[in-house]
Amino acid sequence: MPHLKFYDKEHEQFDKYRKLLVSNHDAELICRKLARHFKFQFLKVRFFGKRGKTWNMAYSAFHCLRLVNEPSILIIVHELAHLYNWEILRIRSRRRRHCKRLITTERKFIRYLEKNNYWDMAYEGEINA
Repeated sequence: MPHLKFYDKEHEQFDKYRKLLVSNHDAELICRKLARHFKFQFLKVRFFGKRGKTWNMAYSAFHCLRLVNEPSILIIVHELAHLYNWEILRIRSRRRRHCKRLITTERKFIRYLEKNNYWDMAYEGEINA
């Protein structure tokens, strides 16, 4: 069970996307395509660890992500939404990082991915966390 109410709400709304996993290469392509389309700076992705065992992070000041190997679509979208909110919307308060605005940004990213049919590179997987 997630430790923040925000994650409960996120898992309810986007449960379908938690189960869609992509390879590391495809995850990096998705990150680059979203960053290019929504016009925010994104430099690199680092992959390590296993799902459910390590944390995913967005280093906003450095414009990079740290993701688990074979991440889900929701993990990618969540971490990129942090970068977008930091750079474009200027949400920099620690208290406001997990807010309604982040869910709105995630929804915007998911709509773009659905519209451009990026689900072809995803596959159903088992979620450990």
